[in-house]
Amino acid sequence: ELSGLDALLENVICRPLEGKFLNEVIPEVAGGEAQPSTEFLAGWIWRRIAKKIVPPAKLVRVRVYEDPELAGEFRD
Repeated sequence: ELSGLDALLENVICRPLEGKFLNEVIPEVAGGEAQPSTEFLAGWIWRRIAKKIVPPAKLVRVRVYEDPELAGEFRD
């Protein structure tokens, strides 16, 4: 159900990041292990939500847009 997905994204992704610097709140970025690129962020989001999607629904891809011409994508 889409309202469940909306709530998941709000609680697990949006609220923890809102108004914060990615360089400080994402451990891999804060620790210097990764750059906050669109590709990295797509994978990071995937890892945080994929197992929380309730079957029969499943996550197919995560796409993060920096602007209309630049995006990063993660697929399993």
